[in-house]
Amino acid sequence: MEDAIANRGLRRTASVQEDWVAWLPEEKDRLFYATLNELEISYGILSVTLDDAFNLCGQGKLAPAREQARMVAQLFDRLAGRVRGILRSLYEHSRQFGTFPNTAPLC
Repeated sequence: MEDAIANRGLRRTASVQEDWVAWLPEEKDRLFYATLNELEISYGILSVTLDDAFNLCGQGKLAPAREQARMVAQLFDRLAGRVRGILRSLYEHSRQFGTFPNTAPLC
């Protein structure tokens, strides 16, 4: 990716940390928080359902636990679809505008 940036003549001026704390214009800020809220709700529902499945399994109630597990799979697929959509949007934006997000390895 660095080569692609160099080939386009684009320069990085901010670090990953600076990107994370940077001010967003109002429209982008609203979009960010709407997307964040949607992901948090999906993740919360998934987490509660998974926790219920584990509790039912621990209580020996295997039939209801299997039903909960089926719901977990469907909820996970929905969440994964949302995350894929967000990543696809970021990819398309970077292709169209030539802007690439700063990245850093996890410590």
